Amino acid sequence: MRYFKIKKVVLAPPEDTTLSIVTTHEEKATPFSEIDGFQYFGVNTTDANFLTKQHAACAVVELTYLQVEPILKACALYKSINEIVQTKVHQRYNVDDEIKLNRIANSVAKTQTPQEFWDYNTYVAECIAYGNQLKIEAGLKQV
Repeated sequence: MRYFKIKKVVLAPPEDTTLSIVTTHEEKATPFSEIDGFQYFGVNTTDANFLTKQHAACAVVELTYLQVEPILKACALYKSINEIVQTKVHQRYNVDDEIKLNRIANSVAKTQTPQEFWDYNTYVAECIAYGNQLKIEAGLKQV
């Protein structure tokens, strides 16, 4: 996935349109966020000339993953996936159960930690892995 920062340009009538990222039918563009008049997109493209096909008025800039990472972590899709993970965990363990299991695990030697805690811990790790896979597929996280 490649990441782009695009200046949102609204054209007055008679054009009466908003200019944004230009993609082909084969390229999937995912809008991540809009901040201070700039839109942030992820685009699945290998086109070396992608930037030359954009509207000049939009001042499209390609960003590295490291540059866009804070924006991705703050976007609604990222937060939504985190909520999916939390819901998945809470379908099996309510908050009181989690607190109890963690309290028990922290009060005994590691060799005496009950199996119930390890089962919980394994399940939470599976839920987190599921969420991370969703984030990778959406371009929110890199492998």
